[in-house]
Amino acid sequence: DELKSMLKVDYPEEQFVIRSESTDRFSKTHVRLAQVYKGVPVYGADVVIHLNEQGAGELFIGRYVKVPDGISTTPKIKSDAALEKASLHLNNGKEKSVPDSQIPLIAENTKPEVSLTIYRKKELLSDYVLAYHVVLFAHNFYRWEYFINASSGDIIHYYNSTCDAN
Repeated sequence: DELKSMLKVDYPEEQFVIRSESTDRFSKTHVRLAQVYKGVPVYGADVVIHLNEQGAGELFIGRYVKVPDGISTTPKIKSDAALEKASLHLNNGKEKSVPDSQIPLIAENTKPEVSLTIYRKKELLSDYVLAYHVVLFAHNFYRWEYFINASSGDIIHYYNSTCDAN
């Protein structure tokens, strides 16, 4: 009930899942929550609630959104089709793969990732859609993220999310 009033949502147990919980050296507990809609993660909607020694809410940080009812959580295309769409776009219509790295840490972290998510379109911030979140690596190990509409197969948004030292 405290979470319900803190988040100002009717059913927090249906809209959030605990991702992690830890207690620091000052006996304060930090609970990281991910927002979900009918069990599907909402992209970019994560919050952290900091509880004092008695377990009362002390600080709240993060972002969550009001997802409108009626969004289908059943994809019409397969995850393989979303991966292929993003890969062909990234490689200008050609099938390319990332060369195998001799560094084990890089090799195990450059495999494509595909997951379903509820995505808020950037053009219309009130427009939510079921999408595949596809993470790919280009030949130069640049990390690209794509959002593919899970109904139509269209690319909704993509960007380079590579971190570098420059």
